[in-house]
Amino acid sequence: MATDYAEEQANEIEALQSIYPDEFKEKSKDPWCFEIAVKSENSTSKNSDDGKAIINVQFTFGATYPDEPPEIELDAQQAVDDDHLASIRAAVSESASENVGMVMVYILVTAVQEHLNSIVDERLQTMEEERKRKEEVISSVEELQETNVTGTPVTKETFAAWKAVFLKEREQTSKHKKDTTAGKLTGKLLHHVPQRST
Repeated sequence: MATDYAEEQANEIEALQSIYPDEFKEKSKDPWCFEIAVKSENSTSKNSDDGKAIINVQFTFGATYPDEPPEIELDAQQAVDDDHLASIRAAVSESASENVGMVMVYILVTAVQEHLNSIVDERLQTMEEERKRKEEVISSVEELQETNVTGTPVTKETFAAWKAVFLKEREQTSKHKKDTTAGKLTGKLLHHVPQRST
C-alpha cells in the first residue's frame, strides 16, 4: 500500500496548528512551508518574553516527507548566540535523521526548546553566581567599614592590657638584641682598638 504523503502532511499540520496556535505561522501549502516560534519555558526576567531564548524554526516538507527529513532553517530571535545556534542546528539535524519515516516536527521543536531551556538555565546560574559574588563583596566591605568605625573602645582596662603586652614585647626585643650583640665590639670600639700588624 502506497503512503499518502499529502494526507499525512496535512494531518501533521493540523495537529501542529492546534498544539502551537500562537506560535505557528503558515507560509505556503505546496510545498508545505511553515514557521514555529520556539521559546524557552524559563526566563531570566519576570516580564513575559524578556529574558527568554527564542528561535523561529522554519520547516519545508519535501514531496515524500516523512520518509525524508524536512528542510529546516533556524533564525535566532533573542538570547541565542552563534555557538548555541550551531549546537542546536546539529542536534536538530541528528534528531531529524533518527526520526525519518515518522512525523517529527513536534519532536524537533521539543529538541529546540530543550536546548533553549539549557541556554537560559546557564544564564540563570551565571546570574545567581554573580549575585552571590556581589553580596559577598558588599558584606566584606560592610564588615571592614564596621570594624574601622567601631574598633576596640579605649578604656583604662583595655589600655592597661595593651600597655602590658607592648612593654613585654619591647623587653623581649631588647633582650634579644643584647644577646645577639654580646661579646661583639661596636663600631666606635673597633675604631679605637689598636690594629695588630702582621
